[in-house]
Order: sequence, then structure tokens, then C-alpha cells
Amino acid sequence: MVWQDTRRITSAYASSTLKMGVSQAMLMLQDGFTECFGRLGSDNVAIGEKYNAFWVLTKTKLHFYDFPEWGDDILLRTFPLDNKIVRTHVCTEILSPDGNVYAASVQEMCVLDRTSHRPVKLSILNYPTEGFQECTCDKKFEKFPTFDRENADNVIEQQVFCEHIDMSRHMNNVEYVRLAMNTFSLEFIHNNIFTDVETHYLGECREGQLLRVYRYAADDHTFYCNIYEGERLVFEMKMLTLKR
Repeated sequence: MVWQDTRRITSAYASSTLKMGVSQAMLMLQDGFTECFGRLGSDNVAIGEKYNAFWVLTKTKLHFYDFPEWGDDILLRTFPLDNKIVRTHVCTEILSPDGNVYAASVQEMCVLDRTSHRPVKLSILNYPTEGFQECTCDKKFEKFPTFDRENADNVIEQQVFCEHIDMSRHMNNVEYVRLAMNTFSLEFIHNNIFTDVETHYLGECREGQLLRVYRYAADDHTFYCNIYEGERLVFEMKMLTLKR
């Protein structure tokens, strides 16, 4: 059940700091779970053809222990942690060649019917039911506080365009994270590191919709971001930072 592959941190997986950033790590996590599900015969291509269904990412928790740099070789490992009938948790680890953990994540996912958008039982996919491993990342997710949009310390807007869309015909998970990270300045990104990130995906966004991205500072090191489509909250994110 464990999928793993040796990768190199190319320019696509490095931020302007020349190290892996939050958005780049999220892209690598997406690579990991899609390849793992492909190994299990249940990626979006397979279940779309067989069951008219697709995977939906609902939550991600990511912790950085260190940050690989442009040109570094890494080992990417992904494996399922459980089978909760209609949802699963998946662990992805980004490791150095000698086994030190750069980053670890837990992601909560479910499968939806393409037509009804109702949850599909994982049993129809022949998804694993036993033999699960433990992850180095805590898989307990938080409940985020509610914020008044008028109190946001930064607000940006983004229309959803075709390049934001993936095969599910709605905005890709990584694009929400990129929008949240764009509420920070380049100076902040270079002077701080992001140690912990948690994301909650609450609704789908489609081409042509206008999104408003609100960022809130709980303190000097804790930030939250909410993304709205009109009055609909579609995404929320928590970020912990430290000075470099």
C-alpha cells in the first residue's frame, strides 16, 4: 500500500527563497496521493471511468521539520492510514535520501458521485481495509475560529480562470493555497518560515467565479485565511510562522 518515488526539487518545487515553500509542498502532496491511488487502481481516471465518481480533498495538515532546496534529491512516500467507510486519511512524507523527514502531512479525502455529488462507499473501489501504517504527522484537525471580514488585515480578489481548473471541472486544491499565500508580501516570505499549515476545503469553485481572499493575524506568528465566493465560505486555512 506504500507508494514511494525518488524526486528532485526542481524549479517547479522551489519558491523564490530557493527552498520548498507551502504551495510547492502542497503540489508534491497532490503528486503523492494521485500516484498512490493509481497504484491501488483507484485514481480519478480509473474511478471516473468505472464508477462515475471522483476523489475530493477535504482537509490537509502539513508540518515542516526542514526545507529541501532547489537541486536536492528527496524521497516521496504516500500511504493510506485508514478506511472510514466513506472517507480516508492519507499520509505523505517528504524525506531526505538518508531518511530524515523534511515534511509530513495527513490529508482527509472522500469519493463523490459525479452526478449526485453524494458520498460513495470506499468498498466499491476495493480500497484497503487493513494493514495500515502510522504517520509521523498528527491527524487530528482543528476547528477554526469565525472571523468578521471587516477585520481582515489584507484582502485580495481573484477571478477563477481556465488554468485554475483541474479534471474535476472545478478549481484545483493547490490554487486555493496559492491564493492564500499571495496575501503575504515577498519580504514576509523571505523573512519568515511556515512551520505548520492546515487547510479545509468547504466548497467548489468554477470558471468565471470571483473570489475574495481575507487574511487575519491572530498574533505575530499565527495567521488565518478565508476565501469567499460571494457569501459562501469555500476555503479556510491556518498558518504558523517563525522568523528565519
